Order: sequence, then C-alpha cells, then structure tokens
Amino acid sequence: SVMAEQRSSQQGAASSDRAMRLAQERDRARADFEAKRKALEVESQRPRVQKREDHFNATVNTFDEALTQRTVGLVSKEEYGRRKRELEAAAAPAAAPAVAELSATERAGKRKLARERERLRQRSALSFADDEDAE
Repeated sequence: SVMAEQRSSQQGAASSDRAMRLAQERDRARADFEAKRKALEVESQRPRVQKREDHFNATVNTFDEALTQRTVGLVSKEEYGRRKRELEAAAAPAAAPAVAELSATERAGKRKLARERERLRQRSALSFADDEDAE
C-alpha cells in the first residue's frame, strides 16, 4: 500500500510537471500568436496605395516639384515670381559644381569615344565607288 501511494504520488508529480510544461507551452504559443496578430494589424494599417505622382514619375525634377509645392493655392503673380527666384537662387550654386566636375581625363575620354564612333560610322557606310571603277 505504501508502494502504491509512492507510485501514485510519483505519477501525480509527473502529471503535474507535464501539466505545468504544457501550460507554459500554451502560454508561449499564445504570446507568439498575439505578437503575430499585432504585426498583421500594423501591416494592415499601412497604406498600400502609392501617390500617382510617385508611381508614374520615373525621374524626379526637384525644382519643378518644389516650386509646385510652394505655390499651391491662390498665389499672386508677384508672389509666384518671388518664390521661383528664391528656388532658382538656391538651386544655382548646387548645379554649378556638377558641370565643373568634368575632369580633363573625362573630356579626353569623351572625345576619344566620339572619334571612335565616327570612324565606325564611316567604315559601315555603303560605298559603291569601287564597283564603278571595276566596270
């Protein structure tokens, strides 16, 4: 009878350990589920549609875009001109270094490439002058 009680208490302890382990696994699974559900909620709240301008505009013209943004609504002709001059003045110093950055080697490389293209174009041109000489 003592052995039966010990075995029963051991089975009870094993059973309670198993139950505790299963409860912990269930709690972890529930926490994982909640985290995934919250991530999906956040994802579903994010807008999926792009602005039409962003979707179709492959090249960005920042000057025109900035001018448009600064002159939205009813603006007088003088105000429009003033804002345009301000943007042009701000854009002019930024554009000047880009042109000056062409180094001598880049210019020489472009000239060499142009000469090579011209040579290939002349070589590929059809010439019937040799045929007339043969007759």
